[in-house]
Amino acid sequence: FARARSLLTELIEYHRTRKEPYRTAFPLYLLALTLFLSRGDLTESRTLVEESHALFREVGNKRLMAYNLSLLGQTLLMEGQEDRKARSLLEESIAIMKAVKDRAGTAEALIALARLAAFQGENEFARTCYAESWLLLRTSTEKGLSATCLEGWGEVLVALGTSRLAVQLWATAATVRAAILAPMPPIYRAAYVRAVALARKQLGEETFQAAWSEGRN
Repeated sequence: FARARSLLTELIEYHRTRKEPYRTAFPLYLLALTLFLSRGDLTESRTLVEESHALFREVGNKRLMAYNLSLLGQTLLMEGQEDRKARSLLEESIAIMKAVKDRAGTAEALIALARLAAFQGENEFARTCYAESWLLLRTSTEKGLSATCLEGWGEVLVALGTSRLAVQLWATAATVRAAILAPMPPIYRAAYVRAVALARKQLGEETFQAAWSEGRN
């Protein structure tokens, strides 16, 4: 992470001095995303993504503006503030992604909206968002995002009392992550660990392990 941050910071400063808004905006977004996923300084991540968004708006790149809106909405959620604003940003991101026909971007924003809905206790709506996201991802090459979708979906299923299916989805996600050597981002880890513990308690160890085996096959 330290190396990535150093390289991205150098790149940002290089393009800033040359007054190149687009080439400045993209590494700003990547640095904000890196801070967010690694559960780094979320306030700094929000500041960076807001700057990136302003620059993408300046050059008129709607698609990358939508990615910034999605990340900003997720950051506000994880900071535990401004849930209404976070939801508005995520809904706007989804609308833009659908308009520009970015399937992966739409799926990512739907996952973020599902997380927000689950946080607010709207588990049925969250399940619908995850299902819609999975329809976009199941034939996609975005394997890491697919795993993220299945992991979050499983968390919601536990809350809805469908723990066996949740464990199967988690096992499938774990298989995908092992294949692509992409561990779960730290920002999502705590909620996942809590849900796994609850599912294990609800099912019992034997049933939990059986469901995990089913999901891996």
